Amino acid sequence: MATLYTDVATKQNSYLKTTAERQDDGSKVSGDLLLATVTYTFDGTEADADVINLVKLPEGATVVPHLCQIIANFDTGDETLDVSIGDDDATTAVDPDRYSVLQAIDAAGVTVEAFSFSFATAAAGLTPYKLQANSWIQATLAGEANTAADDSITFLIAYRAQS
Repeated sequence: MATLYTDVATKQNSYLKTTAERQDDGSKVSGDLLLATVTYTFDGTEADADVINLVKLPEGATVVPHLCQIIANFDTGDETLDVSIGDDDATTAVDPDRYSVLQAIDAAGVTVEAFSFSFATAAAGLTPYKLQANSWIQATLAGEANTAADDSITFLIAYRAQS
């Protein structure tokens, strides 16, 4: 029976590495998990392809898409909206759906509803992306219909950062 090691376990294996080499860069084991909670309130003029800057994260931060949420707070429940979540990190390539591909945020008769990021085919869900520069995490709007002034969406952005 073989003993197998993950990327982090390999670095931590005291028989293979010296103490200094066992230290990871903080993005996987020793970093802090932080949560940014941000709300955007609609003014009624939003349109498809608009970009909402959600929060600026520091260089080296890694968004954890499977812990992120979008909470729609719509007045009537007949609003529809599609959003994708990405960033403006131009050091590699700006990616408007790095963390969540385009997904429907549709209250369907419910005024408040929560949605998880849809990252099954988004690169960051499968291979976490470490920001190469201070970058805005952004929501791009599409399929916008019936949103009105005072409707809002709250984004819970979970990310790792070196402490």
